[in-house]
Amino acid sequence: MILRQDFREAARFVFFASDDPEFPYWTPGGTSFVVNYHSRPYVITCAHVLDKTHRGDEPVITNTRHGNKPVRARRVHRVHDLDGRPLDADMADVAIVAFDDEVSVAEFSDTAYVISETTFGTSERGDKLLVHGALKDPSFITPTEIAPHFATFEFEDVGATSDDPFIREALAKFEDSTLQNLTGLSGSPVFNTSRNRLCGMVVRGGINESGEARIRYVDIFDIAKLLESIRSDEAHVTYDKNVKRLRAR
Repeated sequence: MILRQDFREAARFVFFASDDPEFPYWTPGGTSFVVNYHSRPYVITCAHVLDKTHRGDEPVITNTRHGNKPVRARRVHRVHDLDGRPLDADMADVAIVAFDDEVSVAEFSDTAYVISETTFGTSERGDKLLVHGALKDPSFITPTEIAPHFATFEFEDVGATSDDPFIREALAKFEDSTLQNLTGLSGSPVFNTSRNRLCGMVVRGGINESGEARIRYVDIFDIAKLLESIRSDEAHVTYDKNVKRLRAR
């Protein structure tokens, strides 16, 4: 069976609800995306985006990309080493939001990206990628309006270029001189158009004065392992992974 789905519909603008009546909503900038894993909904984003909250403000997760119906989260899962300490790798920047049992994937109006055997996988060097997220600068929130500015960017995978086994990098060249930064893409889904499958989540990126952009993204292979541990209610997860690295000539 071929499952046709638009990964962009899974993206969400990260913003928070506050107790301030003059500013009931605010955003630190950032993106998340909703997935359907074994018929349960989860939201994937960057921990550093959620960590920018204050005073116990709660993240607002909407039912659709531009929806106005919030879906209440239950808890946020993060990654630690086997001793419970912060993991010294970018995988520690992955946060997965889970929901109460009564919240079904139907709450998200068929926008949750279905994670199955054929819909996700690790990229190869040279693969063409799409990144879809909410840019912070053109997005805005007022007391009466929430207006995220979603955009899609083309990148090319350049492989696992660091010692971090969870991370891959991708490059792009943009001709748009008005694009000054990529702020807001943290937590964005990365889709591999060469292989027609979800391949990761952006953890950081930047663009220089020449329009050359670089992103680092967590391999979806590792995110799926975390999803499985959450679904199975396992506090620890161990697995093997083969990583192809570039060889110096």
